[in-house]
Amino acid sequence: MSALLFLFSKLSRKNVYLLGIGYYTSTSFLGRISAYLAAKSAKLILARDPETFENFSKFNKANTLLDRDISFSLDEVSTDAYEKEAEEISKNLGFHEPITLVGFRRFTNKKFWTYTNTLFNFVRKNTSKKFSLVVFESKTIAPKLYSKMKALEQEHGNITASDFEYNPIAFILALKKHASNLYVIAPQYHVQISAHFAGIPFLPISYDNKVSEFHRNISKQSIAIHEMSETKILENL
Repeated sequence: MSALLFLFSKLSRKNVYLLGIGYYTSTSFLGRISAYLAAKSAKLILARDPETFENFSKFNKANTLLDRDISFSLDEVSTDAYEKEAEEISKNLGFHEPITLVGFRRFTNKKFWTYTNTLFNFVRKNTSKKFSLVVFESKTIAPKLYSKMKALEQEHGNITASDFEYNPIAFILALKKHASNLYVIAPQYHVQISAHFAGIPFLPISYDNKVSEFHRNISKQSIAIHEMSETKILENL
């Protein structure tokens, strides 16, 4: 995509703007090449945090400016059109009663599975609390993870398990409507930002630099995902 963007900018002679973009030293080799091509294509780069600003400045210093993550503009977005979907989310994920939302994702890095295994053990042991386990993608994309969650649901009456194929703005609206009922444990960057905007306590788990930058911006101390433990969860609940 970055190669096509580069060719398009040269052939069409149109201006390219990168808005609220992120580029971190933890990215892969191909990611660095993509960032280079994107930077060389751009008339303006608005970096969403200091690390991104520093990295893109190496490629296109004159046109790189430090901005904020575009997600921080979500409070200015009208959510009226998402009322119906937000209510469906609330119903399916159990937001109408006090509950801990636990988010899961497929990790390619094996050490990050510490998070998944730790959370599975944690919810098994805490039978007095209600948990909504959610894999934030379609169950067809993460069938093994979804099956494990469903097995826990069948074993324990305090657990529900769901996949997620909803609009993210509707999700934020659902969180806001039921903020007083919720606590969030999830590694996903967008889920933590959504919880923050909704005023919901969340576990500040970081799996890469962009999440750590977000935590620094809101004055929270990150917990590295591969260092997750039941003790750290209890300390933050």
